[in-house]
Amino acid sequence: MRPPFMGFVRYDKDDLERLLADKKARLAQEVASEMAYFLADDDQSRITSQVLTGNAQQCLTDTVNLTQPQLLVLGTHGRQGISRLLIGSVATTFLSTLPCDVLVAR
Repeated sequence: MRPPFMGFVRYDKDDLERLLADKKARLAQEVASEMAYFLADDDQSRITSQVLTGNAQQCLTDTVNLTQPQLLVLGTHGRQGISRLLIGSVATTFLSTLPCDVLVAR
């Protein structure tokens, strides 16, 4: 799976792989820092995080199949008007297709 719009980028394969690896490393460090702050008073050894690229639905499905969690928690974007009553398409798909419980929070 490739990040969106990668077809427009003109780098050779080695440069592109290095750029993606650098970006993922920076994001992983930022996620680790934020999680450490958020979970400062909790047992952090039971929490893991990953930075994945590609289609959100496929990445989450693959990760759930690999890790077999008891609960998947998804956040949805806030919407205006009638769309506030609906949840996102990714969250809707997960409500009925995953082999674990799903909690959707707005």
